Amino acid sequence: MATARTLTERQLAGWGLCDLVFTTEMIVSELVTNAIRYAPGTIQVRLVRDRSPICEVTDCNSAASYVRHPGPYPRRGKAIWAAQALPPATAGTPPAAPETGQAS
Repeated sequence: MATARTLTERQLAGWGLCDLVFTTEMIVSELVTNAIRYAPGTIQVRLVRDRSPICEVTDCNSAASYVRHPGPYPRRGKAIWAAQALPPATAGTPPAAPETGQAS
């Protein structure tokens, strides 16, 4: 859990989104905790910055949920995600292409 929070903080700092660190760490912690509790096996955390920051946690258990947008890539299991609004200072300047940060 601590690793996911640390990597989340680093990624957001790299994107210049330090104002979102606390909220994003809470989201990642909640999603990872649920995955640990209900899904055996590998858990993957993915942060994407496009028009809004997206936190996604993927696990190996396909029960109770199904893969939905965003994520046009095939995988087994399920992905649970949450999107946030960008702070006003950065809302009008999304990156040219989606950026991704990952932790396994």
